[in-house]
Amino acid sequence: MAFKPTSSMSFQEALAQPLNDEYGLSENKIKDLFRAAERSFNSYVDQYGSPLEKDFAKVKEKAEILDGSRAKTALEKAAVRYQDLRYLKQFPSRPPGFTYASGTVTAEQYNALYADVKKLYELLGSIAVIIGSRV
Repeated sequence: MAFKPTSSMSFQEALAQPLNDEYGLSENKIKDLFRAAERSFNSYVDQYGSPLEKDFAKVKEKAEILDGSRAKTALEKAAVRYQDLRYLKQFPSRPPGFTYASGTVTAEQYNALYADVKKLYELLGSIAVIIGSRV
C-alpha cells in the first residue's frame, strides 16, 4: 500500500516515512540526511543569499515601479490605472450629430466641431492633472 501523508504530519515526517518504508533507512540515518541537507542549504544561503529573498526583491521592485512609488526616475515605467482614464469614458466614440462636411462649412458645423475639440482638450487636461500630481 502506498504511503499517503496527512495534513497533521510535519514536512520531515512526510519525507521520513517513505525513506524508512521504501529504502529501509533507520530513524538516525534519516535525521543525518536531514541535517546534511540543512547544512548544505544554509551553506548555499550564506554564499549566495536566499533564493526567496532575491525573488521577493525583484517582485517588490517591479511592483514599486508599476505603482509609481519607486524613485522619480522610474516614473516613466509606472502603470496607468483604469480609474485614471475614467474621463475618457465620457468622450463618445463619435460626436453626437456627426456629419461629414460637404462644400462650405456652416456656422453650426463649425460650432459643433469647436465644442468637440474643446471637450477633448478638457478631457486631456484632466488626465494631465492626474499625471502631473503623481510626477
